Amino acid sequence: MNKRAKKLGLIFLLTLGACSKKQSFKIGSFPGEISIAQAKIKNMKTKIPAYGIVIEKNGRKELEVNIEAGDTQSLRVGQKAKAFIGSASKPVSAKVSHILRAVSSETGQSLAWLRPLGKFPVTPGQFVTAWIYTSKEKRAVAIPKSAVLLRGGRKFVVIKSQDQYRVQEIQTGISSGKEIEVTAGVRAGDSILTQGGIFFLYPDFKAAED
Repeated sequence: MNKRAKKLGLIFLLTLGACSKKQSFKIGSFPGEISIAQAKIKNMKTKIPAYGIVIEKNGRKELEVNIEAGDTQSLRVGQKAKAFIGSASKPVSAKVSHILRAVSSETGQSLAWLRPLGKFPVTPGQFVTAWIYTSKEKRAVAIPKSAVLLRGGRKFVVIKSQDQYRVQEIQTGISSGKEIEVTAGVRAGDSILTQGGIFFLYPDFKAAED
């Protein structure tokens, strides 16, 4: 980091500390280019939560998952899914191979089977959590995922209004591609800082992950 960036970083840190009570401040310039995005109303594809276990059927490993009864009407064979198996931190790509729409009287849920795409070291009996992406869409306030920051298990964005910047806590919903739904904290039309000096302003934040 050059001397100018270090100096700016120190100024931003001091500014952040001085402005922590009022939650907003003015910025003259950032070290690096600024990227601003506008929150927009968009149609976003929904996703269905599922959980279950890895099974082996006819020599092929599949993911047998439980689906809430109200979600089965949106399920179709061939739909794509992302599954977390065991303690793995990265998801496995899969697709819906079979659906049992009958509802269990005990759990109020239905069953579906997901087939992993590609070769993965999965073992029968491992626990599975998954998201199944449907063709159903909903209108939602959407912002780039790159704008979402984490601190203390909570999610935030930096909102820009003229030359004022402030941190705003948000609640998020479904994600689609490079965008994520915001269910609270941001309105359509708000200008959101996505990159460019953001971590000089808020060094105790980190980027959110999908």
